[in-house]
Amino acid sequence: MREDAYENRPIDDDEISIPAVAWVTLAMEGWAARWMMLGDGRVGCVACGAGQCAGDAWAPFEHIEGCNNTGDFVQQPWLFLRENLCRLPPEPVR
Repeated sequence: MREDAYENRPIDDDEISIPAVAWVTLAMEGWAARWMMLGDGRVGCVACGAGQCAGDAWAPFEHIEGCNNTGDFVQQPWLFLRENLCRLPPEPVR
């Protein structure tokens, strides 16, 4: 085992190490396919337009009935957003 230089965590030698910034980029691309930031500061569903304020972050997102965006993926978009933005390094990696 060795240490991942970007996330300071041990990794197995057969594991592919991807910089934290790349992980965040991939995660955010997936997030943006289902969620959007609304002009009033809420997170919204791109399919039904329902919104959720940050104060309700721990509650499951409430979609409008019949929304196709209610699958097995993240239903707490604020928590997913926070978790992934926290993975960014404190300064640009050069």
